[in-house]
Amino acid sequence: MGQHLRPNKKEAKYGFPSRFGENYAKIAVKQGMPVVIVRETERYIGKVKERLPVMRIMAKTA
Repeated sequence: MGQHLRPNKKEAKYGFPSRFGENYAKIAVKQGMPVVIVRETERYIGKVKERLPVMRIMAKTA
């Protein structure tokens, strides 16, 4: 689906470019996986751009 990520504290499984976000998010939610949209800010922490979660999407449960 996207690039498989290394093990991390947030338990994120996949990452992908924002231009594919809508399509990949739909696929992941249909498979029952929660999706968190993360955006880069213009701020840097050292040499790394700051990233913040902006939205969480989860499948509806009956």
